[in-house]
Amino acid sequence: MGSVMKSLSEVIEKARKNTLVDPTTGCWIYLKGCNAKGYAVVGFKGKLIQLSRLSLHYYKDMPLISSVFACHHCERKDCWNPEHLYAGDGNSNMQDYSRNLRYCLRGHEYTPENTYLYKGKYKVCRKCVRVNKKIYRAEGRLK
Repeated sequence: MGSVMKSLSEVIEKARKNTLVDPTTGCWIYLKGCNAKGYAVVGFKGKLIQLSRLSLHYYKDMPLISSVFACHHCERKDCWNPEHLYAGDGNSNMQDYSRNLRYCLRGHEYTPENTYLYKGKYKVCRKCVRVNKKIYRAEGRLK
């Protein structure tokens, strides 16, 4: 016997039952499952899909196509509150990601003193720039 395919409204209803609403932020935190990147995921039409994408599709009629991203106004990847989400493209998704970063890849905190915006959009860690320059000078790639 095959499994019964659930409708979108059934998937959303099941997700609601497994969600905690953060009273401070209003984030809807899905408690059942997240993917390796920390996004809430559910099964829909035989595949795992990000719950934030389904939320925008269900509540705001966002198309479920790969070129449309569910971007977060909040900083919670596992939030699926449609009021915290907006539909965007790859560029707006990366700008949103960069804007919400608190630490660089080496762990330096992004503070006003340690950060500048590359092309006015992307955070750059000044400490890492200094470290990279030292490495390049030592290797003879920077004079």
